[in-house]
Amino acid sequence: YKLRKTYNESLVKLGESQYDILKNEYRFSVANIYYELLFLQQTTEALLIENNKIKEIEKLYKRRQEEGETDGSDAANMHLRILENEMKISRITFQKNDLEGRLKLLLNSHIVPELSFLPAQPLLKNDVSKNARLTYQNYLIESSQIATGNEQNRLLPSINLGVMNQSMLGSWRQFIGVVGVEIPLFSKAQKAKVEASKISTRIQESEYEKVKFQLEIEVASLQKNLQSTDASITLIKDSLLPESERIMQTVMKKYLAGQIEYIDWYLVYNQNLNYKMELLSLEKTRNIALSNIKYLIGNE
Repeated sequence: YKLRKTYNESLVKLGESQYDILKNEYRFSVANIYYELLFLQQTTEALLIENNKIKEIEKLYKRRQEEGETDGSDAANMHLRILENEMKISRITFQKNDLEGRLKLLLNSHIVPELSFLPAQPLLKNDVSKNARLTYQNYLIESSQIATGNEQNRLLPSINLGVMNQSMLGSWRQFIGVVGVEIPLFSKAQKAKVEASKISTRIQESEYEKVKFQLEIEVASLQKNLQSTDASITLIKDSLLPESERIMQTVMKKYLAGQIEYIDWYLVYNQNLNYKMELLSLEKTRNIALSNIKYLIGNE
């Protein structure tokens, strides 16, 4: 009875661990959509800020055109840049709607809940032992070991106790006790079952080590990529973008003073904008990498 109870309890644990696997996969999917939406929101805000700056320049050149200082080409060029950014925002809106639709399906909701966007938090430890797949595999081993114990017990003699009533009328005075001993006569087949069960256990143990190794390799690879991403973010934040902003201010003054042509301004402006977009893209990559690591270590 105890062995059957233990075996049934192991099956319950297997079911619970399967549920945990599905739950972690669900959280992982939601988290990745969340960080994609964060990236799209930040990109949209950055492009809107750029457009507000360019609109001020456009107003300036329109005023100069009205006063006869320019022929209108500079104002037209600024307006073209505004339209380019608005086209980018339009594409982002389409991507955002698609992601929100996927999020609604995952959440089984007709509306997307109000999201408070925050970057992913760094990890303090990277131990894969809490991964739901490993927990499930561990319970498979436990279940297999219990099954092996059950098969081994069938090789042992068993004592059966019983009570029977010899009275035709069912008199309580006619009850007698019965004791029986059951001895397995054909044990060869049962021993084969025991060996097969032991092999099954060893296979599950081997699979556990395989899954654990794969998880550790994946986490190590993601950590390496994360370090590279962090280095690139630091480079853009601390060096490239500040220097680009300084050059942009100088070029803007020269352009407004008529000392350089539009194409010279545009090349510097485009490089500056690319640095900003690349920074946002790297931050998204970092967030998703951290989300992946948390998923693999069972901490999502």
